[in-house]
Formats: sequence, structure tokens, C-alpha cells
Amino acid sequence: MRKGAYLLNIFIIRFKGSYHVGWRRPQPIVESVTIHRALIDIIHELYGKDISPKIINDIMDAKISSLLPAVKTGNCHKILVPFTHFPSKIKLNKIGINWISLKALSTLLFYMKNVPTMPYLYIEENAERKIFLNYKIDSKEHSEEIKDLVAGKNLIYHKDEMKIFGEGSLKLFRLREIWRNVIDRVTSSADLYKIYAYDAETDLAMIIYTGSKELSDSLDEILRLLGVTGLGGLRSYGFGKFMVSRGEICKEDLYEDYEKIISWKGPGYYVSLGSFLDHSRNIIDLDKSIINKGVLEGFAGSVYNPYHLPKIIYAAYGSILYLKDKPDKEVIKIDTKDLFEPLIIFNPVMIGV
Repeated sequence: MRKGAYLLNIFIIRFKGSYHVGWRRPQPIVESVTIHRALIDIIHELYGKDISPKIINDIMDAKISSLLPAVKTGNCHKILVPFTHFPSKIKLNKIGINWISLKALSTLLFYMKNVPTMPYLYIEENAERKIFLNYKIDSKEHSEEIKDLVAGKNLIYHKDEMKIFGEGSLKLFRLREIWRNVIDRVTSSADLYKIYAYDAETDLAMIIYTGSKELSDSLDEILRLLGVTGLGGLRSYGFGKFMVSRGEICKEDLYEDYEKIISWKGPGYYVSLGSFLDHSRNIIDLDKSIINKGVLEGFAGSVYNPYHLPKIIYAAYGSILYLKDKPDKEVIKIDTKDLFEPLIIFNPVMIGV
């Protein structure tokens, strides 16, 4: 899809089996920082020494979303975003709320634009489960009902999505516990061990927003190859393999066309659909932002050439950020004392209203 000087690419990912991402414990969401690194890695595999610096720069400059669950309706998909981190009078996951639809989240941002202080939600614990946005002005409590939103069993959605989500009870991911064994070559005894992985029980959507037509035209081939080799860890077990196809986000979820919703609109609230790091510019107003904290750490690289990742705390997918200035990519370079220099790239898709 052509939008002005940029090319918006929407892909639907279907894992063929289980996948494993995360350090210490697996995570259901494959983050954009992982996808950025995987794309650069597969490009090196594809081109070898003949790789063009331009295509690496194009990938670094591309805005990428995490793999977010998406429910198909007609010819388009409705993206869902994690929501448990939003401030609430009653903890959201205690009443079963874990997700919010993109249309409902866009609606919530419209309400938040007119609130002068940090708001929080109140959801009535009764059959109607009405949703209120509460905030204080001069120590006085204010409460505004958001009549357009519906609190389902584990999902907040827009009233216009009632036919799609019904009671708002969706099973999106399943954590698997898998037993394996390793055979001692000397004694032939078996040593049991356990690994964990996730199965996605719905489609996953990824947005790649780039200014390079060359990269946009190559993405289908690059992602198909990545789908064959696998995404994430434990790929020697066959984990992480997926199928990929082009898709569409339901346009009514974004109110306006894609270009307007993704482009910079000046200081205000934005939702990060990927991994965002404000390392050097201090453009996040922390007093007004609602951050879903992500932590990057651990080991990476091949078994023949591993390296240690620096510990980085960042704003993960679903973070609602009040940005004072236009965001840009953050690139962390890792010195491995070797010929290659791994990169960690934070350049997510951001949506505003």
C-alpha cells in the first residue's frame, strides 16, 4: 500500500508450531526489537559478503511493530494490544481484563487528550461493567463514563465490535510445557529436562512502515526465508517456523487513513506497537505516560560465537507515551571483540490521534 513518501506493509504471521522468545521465561509476544535483529540476521544469511549497506540502513530506518494478536473479520484483521499495565482502581487482570482492541484504544486516547492529569480506569463489577475514566483536578475527583467502550471477560472493545468479539472472551496464546531428555554418551543414561514455549491460537499481525521501495518489494522474500529458518530461540527443536502473507488492518480501527494515524502530530499521547527506547533525548513525559516495562538481557549469537546482551529497560508494546518531540530510532551497538558488530534497534510503529 502506497502512502505518500512511505510504504506501509502489513503481514499476517501464522506459526506452524510452538515458538520461544524471552530470557529466563518465555513471552507470548515477539517484540519489534527481536524482529529488527532477526531481519538483519537473515539479510546477512541471504547476501553474505555482497550485502549492501543501504538495505541494512533501510531496515534500521523502518518502523516495525511487535507480533500482535489479530482477529480476522471479513477481508481485514483487528489488532489487539496488551492492557494490564493501565492504571485502574481495581487491578485489571483481577477482573480478567488483559487486552484492548486497537479501535477501543484509539477511542481511549481521544478521551485522554482532554484530561489534564494522569487518569485511571474504573470498571464496575456488575453485569453492565461500565467503564469510567477518573482523574483529579485541584484534589477534586472527576469521573467520565466512556460509553463507546465495552468491558468483556478478558477484552475491552468498541461497542461497534460487539458482533466480532461477543462476550469479549478470547483465548490467544497457550503456554506449553515440554519434556526432553539428553543421553549421556558414556553411561547411556537419560537426563530429563523441561522447556517452555508458546502456541499462538490466533493470527499475529506485523506492521512495517518504510520509506524504501526496494526494502518494501523485498520483504515478502525476506520474511518467507525467515519463516523457514525460524524466529526466536530453540530453533534446533523446530520452533519458530511460520507462514507469512500480506494483510490489512480494519480501517475503522484507526479513524483516519494509515498515514495520518502513524505520522507525527506534535506533542501528545501515542501508543507504541513495538519496543521504544528514549535513551538520549528525554522526549517522554514520564508523569503522563503509562509504560509497559520491557527488559532486554541475556545471551545471543550462535553456539560458536555467543555474546552477552546489555541490560536495557525500555517501553514495550502497548505503552501509552506522552511524547514531547518527534521520536526517532535508537541503535545500540555491541562490541564483541570480533569482526562483527551486533545491533539492537528500537524503532517501533507509533500511533496517535
